[in-house]
Amino acid sequence: MDEVDSSESVRPGESDRETRAYYDAEARVYDQNRYGGYFGTRADSFHRQVLADLLCPTVRAGERVLEFGCGTGRLLSWMAERDYRLYGVDVSRGMLAVCQERLNQEGHEGVSAALYDGGRLPFDDAFFSAAYAILVINLIPDFRAAFGEVARVLEHGGHFLFNVPNLESLYFPAGLYVNSRGRSRTANAAGGRYSHWFRRGEAAGALRGAGLEIRGVVGQPPWAGWVMNCPPVSGPFLYICKSIYVLVEKIV
Repeated sequence: MDEVDSSESVRPGESDRETRAYYDAEARVYDQNRYGGYFGTRADSFHRQVLADLLCPTVRAGERVLEFGCGTGRLLSWMAERDYRLYGVDVSRGMLAVCQERLNQEGHEGVSAALYDGGRLPFDDAFFSAAYAILVINLIPDFRAAFGEVARVLEHGGHFLFNVPNLESLYFPAGLYVNSRGRSRTANAAGGRYSHWFRRGEAAGALRGAGLEIRGVVGQPPWAGWVMNCPPVSGPFLYICKSIYVLVEKIV
């Protein structure tokens, strides 16, 4: 499998500052802009479907679960309806403020959401039984370090679910454009942010190096934007999917 160091031409410190600024500026309008319309509600439904199908069956009641990049708390709040001990981290103070407001309004005061500086996660080794990161990994230039930190805080046998944009798909022209710039196509008043589309298997070496083994890969089909509670697809159908979701298990 290919292994490409996409971080060589990116200065992580500068990229982290740009990402924080972008999401701080976006925080109050993020959910409405991205998930408020017809297609957005179906994208939100798909994220929940994948979590329910892939990650939730691996977690028992009372176990600790981390959302790596919890943003406005959209998924953290939904996961809080289950009997888990939930924690979230995010690099954006603005997004965390919205997240905390949501959790308080919905009565999820027991859920912890904390600021993350992009370095070492503020948790002990093997603290969590499971973790997930939706729409996050592609925003991190040093995704190898991110995988390493998630693996560190996972217990042996713990599972991690994440997704990345799929360069080997019908959407490859958009991915090539993003990768050539090292920036997402969208920007706001604060500017743009780093993003990277992944070839199939590009992160495999980093996962193995962190002691994480792939247990399943599914994709978000084009019709997910039209169908509520759309099931994910796998196998040869991955080539039509803009985003792929990877479930890994800590084996070391």
